[in-house]
Amino acid sequence: MKLLACLGFEYRKSKALSKAADEAKQAAFIEANNPTKRGIRVIWDNAAYHKGPDVRAFLQRPECRIHLIQLSTYCSHLNPIERLWAVLHEYVTHNKVYETRHDFARAILNFLRDTTLPPPKIGTAFATK
Repeated sequence: MKLLACLGFEYRKSKALSKAADEAKQAAFIEANNPTKRGIRVIWDNAAYHKGPDVRAFLQRPECRIHLIQLSTYCSHLNPIERLWAVLHEYVTHNKVYETRHDFARAILNFLRDTTLPPPKIGTAFATK
């Protein structure tokens, strides 16, 4: 998460957000938890449930502060989290064997905790191709 912050992204996780029944509730949660923000940009993939009638109605409200940025279909290279997964695979799974699932899980967690690596190691991995 440190890497996302360095890239200018803010990541928040909450039980209320993860338990939201639909995407409109998630959008409402995001807006409610950012009361001082005049404009909130949310990047979502192009999943059908991100474009449902409840989401459209929520976003069309005059007082809505969320600007939805939808990634193009099949453009995972534009999604920052997909690039993070690619780097994780490169540093955690490529040409490596782990004795146990615990060792593998520890390697993943260590990578995610240490994502503030200096630019020569990670910097170019997030460049859009």
